[in-house]
Formats: sequence, C-alpha cells, structure tokens
Amino acid sequence: MSSEHLASAQNELKGNLGGAWNILDGAQGQYQDLGIARRFGGSSAAYSLRDIGAMNGKVVRVRREPHDTSAGIDDEINFSANQISSGALEDWVNGKLETTLPADVDTAAAAYSLRKVNSSYSGDAVRIRRSSDDIEVDVAFDSEGKVSASSAITNVAEEGGESGSTSATDLNGFLNANEQTVGSSQNGTGSVAYNSFSGDSNTGFTVTNSDAGTFKQAVFGYESGEGDVIVANFDLNITSGTPTIQVRTGAAIGTLTSKSNDATVSSSANHTVTLTCTGDGLYIKFLESDACTFSVSNFTIVSHTQGATVHTWYDQAGANNAVQETAANQPKIAEGGALITKRGQPSLKFRGTDSTPIYLDSPANITANFSFFIAAQPAADGTTSGSSSGEKRNHTLWSQGSTFHMAGINSDFTNGFRHGNTILSYGAGLDFNTNLNLHSLTNGSSNVDYFGNAVNKINSTNSTTTAASYDIGRKVNITSHNTRGYISEFIHYNSDQSNNRFKIESNINNYYGLYNDANDFSGNPTAELTPSAITLTNESKTGFTAEIDATSGTKQINFPLLNSLVSGDDYFVSFDYTSTSTSTVGVKPRTAALGSASNDVISATNSGFYGGTGDAGHNGFDINNTATVLSFQTTAQSFTFTVSNLKVSRIARNGFVETWYDQSGNGRDMIQATAGNQPSIVSNGGYMGGVYSAPASNSTTNSNKQYMRITGTNSFASNDFTTTKVGMVAIVNSLESGTASGVSIYAVMGNIRGVQSFPTGAIGLQISGTNNSQFTNYTATNAENKDQSISTRTVGENTLIGGTMDNRNIKTFTFTEQGSDTDNTTASTDIVLTSQKDFGIFYSTFATDSGGEDLNVTRTAGGYMKEAYILDGDIIDDIDAINLELRQHYNLA
Repeated sequence: MSSEHLASAQNELKGNLGGAWNILDGAQGQYQDLGIARRFGGSSAAYSLRDIGAMNGKVVRVRREPHDTSAGIDDEINFSANQISSGALEDWVNGKLETTLPADVDTAAAAYSLRKVNSSYSGDAVRIRRSSDDIEVDVAFDSEGKVSASSAITNVAEEGGESGSTSATDLNGFLNANEQTVGSSQNGTGSVAYNSFSGDSNTGFTVTNSDAGTFKQAVFGYESGEGDVIVANFDLNITSGTPTIQVRTGAAIGTLTSKSNDATVSSSANHTVTLTCTGDGLYIKFLESDACTFSVSNFTIVSHTQGATVHTWYDQAGANNAVQETAANQPKIAEGGALITKRGQPSLKFRGTDSTPIYLDSPANITANFSFFIAAQPAADGTTSGSSSGEKRNHTLWSQGSTFHMAGINSDFTNGFRHGNTILSYGAGLDFNTNLNLHSLTNGSSNVDYFGNAVNKINSTNSTTTAASYDIGRKVNITSHNTRGYISEFIHYNSDQSNNRFKIESNINNYYGLYNDANDFSGNPTAELTPSAITLTNESKTGFTAEIDATSGTKQINFPLLNSLVSGDDYFVSFDYTSTSTSTVGVKPRTAALGSASNDVISATNSGFYGGTGDAGHNGFDINNTATVLSFQTTAQSFTFTVSNLKVSRIARNGFVETWYDQSGNGRDMIQATAGNQPSIVSNGGYMGGVYSAPASNSTTNSNKQYMRITGTNSFASNDFTTTKVGMVAIVNSLESGTASGVSIYAVMGNIRGVQSFPTGAIGLQISGTNNSQFTNYTATNAENKDQSISTRTVGENTLIGGTMDNRNIKTFTFTEQGSDTDNTTASTDIVLTSQKDFGIFYSTFATDSGGEDLNVTRTAGGYMKEAYILDGDIIDDIDAINLELRQHYNLA
C-alpha cells in the first residue's frame, strides 16, 4: 500500500484485509464449513488461531499497547485467521494500519499540513506567492488529499503586496509558466555602461565595448526568484573582437557580482542557455570585458521554472491560519518549478538568517494542557554560526518567546522543550540532524513528555505556562536560533493527548515513513569471534541458521544495526528460535570492536534472554553504551540453531488477547477483560505464534498471571457436560511447569486444581515436570481419578496433549515431533462432574473461594496455547480421527 492510502480515512481492518468475511455478520455468504470444530459431531468448545469453523469470521480479539483509551477510540480489534496469517495482526499492533487522521482523533487547536489531516476539512491547503512576480494563489488538495503538482489553484484577490493574476489552473502550470513579458533592453549604468548602445527592444540590442579589460553590460528586464531555472534562446552576431560573453540574472543593472550560475557564449550562432538563479533578480544580463562589437536578436524566454513561498498555512481545525505577510520572511514551498519534498512528500523550507528569520505567525492560543506533533527536519548546514562563532543554530519548531519554546535541534545537537526557567533536553540518541523526524510533546496536569520518533526522551513536571499565540519556525524576540530546516506537518491540541499519542504518531509515521520498527538492520548477519566454528545458511535481515562445531570459545553471529544505539536507549527484540539441543544462546547489543567481553554493551545478567531449545525471544534492553551490532552468542559446541522472524524496535509494542472466540458455534468464548491478566499474542512487534501465558512463580502475584475463562451467559463448567463421556485436546508449544515452592502439578486447561482440598467434580489437563501430562477428575474433596502420559515435551516443538474419560475408562495422550505416548487407566470410582467453577486456559481455581476471581496462580502452567478443544458425549469416540488431523496439520509424529 502507498503511504498516501494508509493516511486516508479508510480503515483497512474493517474492510477485506484478512479475507472475504462480512464484518456485520462475521461470515462470508458462500463458504463451505470444513472446520474440525464442527465435524465429528461437533465440539463443546473450540479455540484456534487458524480457521477451524469460524468461516472467515473473527477468531480472536486483541488489545494493543501502547494503547488508546479515550472515548470513541478503539484499542481492541477482532481478527480473522487470515488476518493473523497475513501479518495484519502484527501491522495493527505496530501501528502500521492506523488510518485515523490526526485532527479526527480529537479536536485540534490548530492543524497545519500539506496533506489533509482532518477528513471534514474542505478548504485550501496554503496560499502561496510566486517568487518571480509576487502573484498569489490558493492551493487546494488533490484527489489523494495532499498538495501536489496537480493541485488546483485559484487567484487571490489583491489586497497588498501581491500583484496580477495567472491563467494557470493547477500548481504545475503556475510554477512552470512563462507568463512575464520581457522588458526592453537597456544599457548598463555608470562604469558598466557600453560605449555604444542601440537597437533597444524586448528582443535585442547592439553594443560596442571600447574599454578592453573593463566589464560592460546590457540587460533585459525580467523578474526571477531564488532557485528559479530560466531557459533563454537568442541569436548572437559578433562583428569585431573575440569576446567571451557571460549571461546572468541579477537584481540590479550596475551590479556585476549579483548573478546566477553563468552561461557563456563566444561564437556567432543561435544559442540556448540555462540560468539557475541563486537569488532574486529583476534582469537578465549580457556582460564581457573584451574590446568588441556584438548584437543580440530574437531574444525569447523558452521556459521558466519558478519558486514560491507560503503566505498562509491554512488551519484545517478552525480559523487559526498561520500567516506571514512579509515576502522576505516567508518559508519556501517550491523551487525550480517543483515542490520541495522530504520523504517523498511536500514540505516547507525554513532557511532564515539572524537578520531575516523565516517564520509563520499562528494566532492559536496555548492552554495549560497542550500537545504538539511536528514532522520536521534540520538542514544539513545547521552548523552555520548563529549569535556566536561556531554555534549550531537551534531548529526552533515553535516559540511563544525566549522562555517558552520547543526546539528540534539545540546548540549541542540535542532536542528539547523550555518553559519558564526549566529546560528539558536529551542527547543525540537518534539521527535528528539529517532526517525528517517526528517530535511529540504532551503536557498534562502532572507531566510533560517529549518523544522523538515515538521514543520517550524527556519526562518532567508539567508546564503551567500559557500563551495567546506563537510563531512557527523561530524563537520569538531572539535574533538567532531560528529554524534552518523543513517542517512538513504541525498539529497542536489544547489537551493532553497522551492516551491518543500512539494513534496520532502511527498515522504520521505511516504517511511520511519516518521510522521503521519492523527491521533496523543495515545488512545480513555475519559470523564473528570464532567464525571458523560457525556455518551460516539462510542469512537474511530476519534470521539465519547456524551450525556450531566442536571448537571451544565464544561463537558470535552479528546483525549490523542501521542506527547505532547510545546510552539511555531502549531496544526491543523479538524472534522465533529453534535448536537441536538445550544449549544456551545469549542475545545482546555490542560494539563493533569484537573479541572480548569488555565490548559488551550490557552484561550477561542483563541481556534479557538466553534461549533454551525452541524458546521464542521477546526481550528489552537498556543500553548503557554505544552499540553498533545485535549479537547472538554461545560458548556451547556441536549443535544447530535457527533464528527467524527477527524484528527490532525502539518501542515495546505488544498485543494481548481479550477474547479467544469459540469456533464450535456454542458461544463459549474465552475472555479476559482485565488488562493485567491478558495473555500475549504479539510481543515487541512480533507475532508469537500462539496465546502465551507465563508460568506460575509464586502465590502472591495473582494480578500478574495471564489466563482466560469462559464467563458470562455462556459460562462452561464440569457440571455442564451432558454425559460422563468427556475429553480435552490442546496443541501447545514450550509448555512450562511453574516454579512455585512446594507445587508439582500445574493446570493447563479446565477448572482445576485446589490447594487445601480438591474442588469436587472439577476436570482438566495438567502437567508436572518435563514429562508428565495427565487428565484428572476430582471425584471428592481429596480424591481424584487420573491417567498420566509420560513423554518428554521438547521445548520449542508443537505438542499435542489431551485425554478422554468414558466414566471409569481414562486415556491420556501426548504427541510431539519426537514421538508419541498413549496410556489407558481404569479408575476404581465413577467420574464426578459437579463443579460449577468456570473453565479456563492456564487457569487454576481455589476449592473454597467465597467469590470473585477464583484464581490460584500457584497451580498454573505457562507456555503457548495454539489450539484447544473441549469434547462431550459420543464425539470422544472420534478422538483418534481428531488427533490424526491435528498431528498432520502440525507435523507431529
């Protein structure tokens, strides 16, 4: 998709992004149901991230962080299986599908942009002045909602300063029109006048220079502006001497040094010359210093590509138009017949000097709570001396005065905000000196926060300063520190937009392509430190396969970072990891100078992740030094591991499951409405491949446990089974036992397991250690029927675990890529199905809880749940067929 389309008001997720399903009824009209959730008699409940009966409808509802909590702003969205597999889920969590325009998110105090940022705005984008002749026009948005060469223009009624009108109907015609009449030729003045001058007209002249070594000139009256490109054609006839004649543009007749790039001619012939103007001019000059006589005839302007400056930047949020009446102080929007662009989109050029600042006056007031979102880029010549020799100019984005302003680049290449006597700034963690960047400032009742490219760089107490107006592009009342750079978009709210910040920033980023959180590497990985011990295959910016031989020492594979990390940066990594052993692999940022542990940017204990076999890595790093590579390290020998789907981000972007929809058709959705208890599905921008819950660690962190339950009107418990034929099946990955002290059995699915006593009548799947999987029924307070399947669950491999009970006949089974195991037990007592506790995943209940959340975190397992079924009645007779299909789909033995 183009960035222009992403920035439109259309919501891709509510269209046909993930497949042809009807958003209103959740199903496609013509769809053949092949889902195993409905076959073999039908499951009582079925959950999967693939389509097993949803008929292209929703399978999961996801909440994202950073999330939006304002009224009317959705921070949760339903996803179909096709949307998950296509990457739409990741893209939404990462903000790449954010289409709500900034001034549509909330009411803006002022909204200035060269694209539409308010879907209901119907006015023009800017009022511009053509540099060559001061003609002014209003410029509309084109059919794609932005300023472009095809934008329609309308003449502005003369009210002072501007003059004349244009016959052009679009911006391209206006910037590339040769509408001026060439003035009659004139002799130079004073010492630069020719000895003889005749035949003056707007097409030619004849001159004689009798003063050898002294420059003389003749001129045609013709206006031009800085950056204009003029092509002129004429006949030259030299009748005496051998002059080299320079053709220039200039502002005054008698000034020899005011010129464009010279064009030179020295022969009698028809000539076409191109003049690129380095300043505003009123004349086209012919000059030379040789004794000679020559004539120019048939002079004509072939083409004139012109520049323009901005008189008014119209406010798309109301009536706070930003205006600059004085031509010399207006920012540029076009040069040489074309729009000035940054990141492929039009931008305004602010290139003022101490004596001639470039800025626009905004009448918008600033209240106690406010927010600004500005896409801006400093100029490459930002080192030009300012108020003192060698000082780098401030890139002042806006200012109410010297004590209340926001700067994109300060004198030491830091970014900051100042209110009163408080200056907030940070070092050059991102390359703000060369790129178009997003500067965000939110000021609320207690905090002021500055974000550079969505990364939090400043956090301080709030500003209570208010202002009646401000300038865009200069520091008010200061002769230096004016912007030398570009501003593409400027959105101001008189409210704290912290809750909406991610939504606003994502839309701006999508349009301009300011920062890329999907991949931040400049090249493929290479083997380092002990390269002879590493054989790399399948190298790409998203992963590799490394075969490690028996050589001792540290082996390391490096990904070169596109942008170096500096002290204070946060850096987040996500990837899929598989291995042939449990050998440890560490992941950490490092400097380019390799060879010793002293080059580590962070210590091993803080590296955040060491991969056992098959672990998925979803990690954050706090950087305490410069880092230029991301490394995978190991000292182990003789094994192979694979890293895939590698993503990096400077922002921790995560997705959590609020609802896992029941695809059986019975409406028994798994729900977790409490944000802190929701299991993960996207971590640090990467899809995790399943619904992930961390394993239990102790009994005192219930609020941090991730789990889901079947609640509400369609709640499901043991006493809801219609017969004593029951079963459960789950596809899991990296299933982990908890580490709580004194606990050996952990719940995976169902409504078990108690502490002081068993909840009578409960049923469910459990694990213990790395081997045992069991299907258990609590028949009484301290009695249970169960069967165990003893088969090692290999971390990182998909595993099918499950069991069935036909009254006293109990079967438990485990299938992995390494093998399978099936056990049968005949119980001594009948199954008891009387518990009214809700069913859940990674959920364990208290036996005697008097109400509320019956969570017993001590008894819960962890890992990735990919697919789960609850079976009732004769359907368990088809369990072998169901298991066969699951094993074939997940490539299990």
